[in-house]
Amino acid sequence: MTSETPNVHRALDVAFDGVALTPEVQDLKEEIRANLLARVEELQAAGMAPDDAARAAIDEIGDLRAAVDEITEGRATRGAAADAGGAPSPAEAWAAHERLVALHRVRPNPAFVVRTVLLAAVLVGAVVALALLVAGVIDLPDGAAVAVAAAGALATGGVVADALRQETSSHYPMPAGRALAWGASAAAGVAALGLGALFAVDTGRAWPLAVGAVLAVAATAGLVTLGVTQTNRTKAWVREVAAVAPDRFSQDPVAAARFGLYSGALWLAALAAVVVVGVTVGWVWAWVPVLAALLVEMVLVARMLFRADAGR
Repeated sequence: MTSETPNVHRALDVAFDGVALTPEVQDLKEEIRANLLARVEELQAAGMAPDDAARAAIDEIGDLRAAVDEITEGRATRGAAADAGGAPSPAEAWAAHERLVALHRVRPNPAFVVRTVLLAAVLVGAVVALALLVAGVIDLPDGAAVAVAAAGALATGGVVADALRQETSSHYPMPAGRALAWGASAAAGVAALGLGALFAVDTGRAWPLAVGAVLAVAATAGLVTLGVTQTNRTKAWVREVAAVAPDRFSQDPVAAARFGLYSGALWLAALAAVVVVGVTVGWVWAWVPVLAALLVEMVLVARMLFRADAGR
């Protein structure tokens, strides 16, 4: 037993004093304990003394007893509301959700962040090099172009597999074998795109198209298989609040209808832009309007899906 454990245990015992320890509440207590101890280890690794690390981890949550009371009372209120056919107000649900997020927060692993940044830089470099190759700005031998595509594919696979292996506030880490399978499928898809770019430079060569088609089929089959057989990784507390966390569309049908009209107009415009760019500039660049529309759609979702006062 480490020196910080008694402090964490004592704080939890005080916070849960008088609360009926049902199996659900006991699971909540153990999950909070695990998160606190993990945070203590992070603080100790950063050079903080054990006792100070324990106090800092507990202080970061705030009033632990108030948080426990809010969660347990919120569950009881939701249960009563469900029995009565009602539901908590959006503001109450969001407040409970934010409290749960703070209690169960898992901080990113610094080494993972560094790895992701480095691999992302490799991927961006590969994409830029292939784009310049297709545009005729640079000229690369076949071997060099294949190496660039391979580097981008491996970087993509590494980012995907590494990300899925990380525990987050809302998800448990994915098993290593399955994470590697996701990474390999993503890498195959990116490699297929890279070979497609090589074929676009010189359509007289059939091997990039043939190999790229095989990789594209393998990537599609892998991603579909993994998606269909995916098991649940979502933590219990996230599943619980998902049923009551308000979003604007469920609360405001008019906003949902407006979003549908905006999205339809956006993608019709994108389709028209694809045709215009393909005919005037070249079909190699026809993907640009699609990417732009996707970015606009993501911003539109962020702006319209959630209530403006949801986080207040």
